[in-house]
Amino acid sequence: MSRAAARRAAWGVADQAVSSLTNFAVLVVAARALDLEEFGALALALAAYSVALGVTRALSGEPLTVCYSATSVERTASEARGALATAGAAGVLCGVVFALVGAVLGGSVGTALLVLAVVVPGLVIQDTWRFVFFAMGRARAACVNDTVWLVVLGILLVVVGSRSLSERLSPPRWRWCRHASFRTFGRSTGGSVATSVSGRAMSWSSSP
Repeated sequence: MSRAAARRAAWGVADQAVSSLTNFAVLVVAARALDLEEFGALALALAAYSVALGVTRALSGEPLTVCYSATSVERTASEARGALATAGAAGVLCGVVFALVGAVLGGSVGTALLVLAVVVPGLVIQDTWRFVFFAMGRARAACVNDTVWLVVLGILLVVVGSRSLSERLSPPRWRWCRHASFRTFGRSTGGSVATSVSGRAMSWSSSP
């Protein structure tokens, strides 16, 4: 194997590692930030996204890589534009389907599908760019493409995670926790203490 081929192979492995890390990060943050029902809805949305991704790859990215990787740069670039257009159209069509199904289902699953419907065209186009770069022999650019997406996703996940944490530690919940804890402590130590501690907890919970 030539040195150039080895570099391309190494960049390909690195790109796949970044892509897998992105998926892993989504699941880890979601598992920590969502309750059971919301996490189940997210899992269904991710399954729907996997179907959309498979269809889009079969129509655009994979044919481009298989048929035009060894052609001239001009021909590959021309076919790449067609592949990206096909991916965009397929993404929009999948988005419409997800929006309709989400509107019918409603609830957490419906909300997840509606959110997916908005972002799926951009996601499948970003994925198709990976195939475009590989078809043009630019494995390093494919890895950079996925790394940029990982950084952007990481920022979004940090924002979502911090908002979820702040909601969990919001003052009303802390006031409720103090109230419940003091009432429990008072009941275990006698009626007079229960009355005193419960009254203090209620006054603290009503204060700003």
